[in-house]
Amino acid sequence: MKPVGSVYVIDHPIVFDVTKDRPVLLSAIGCGANYLVTSDTTDFAHVLGTVVYGVNVRTPKSFLLEMGVVE
Repeated sequence: MKPVGSVYVIDHPIVFDVTKDRPVLLSAIGCGANYLVTSDTTDFAHVLGTVVYGVNVRTPKSFLLEMGVVE
């Protein structure tokens, strides 16, 4: 993992109710991230466990399970 700054992508339509969280998802897409790992299960509930424009959206636990770090 590596932290990245905000990257805004305007060529990907995103329907996301929570305005403050939209840049988080768009930045992950814009920088070519493989995963967006978030513990915000309320605002990201509709995309958790899915792939959005190539970015896997996971909770920390599901990410670690998928990586085989925990069982």
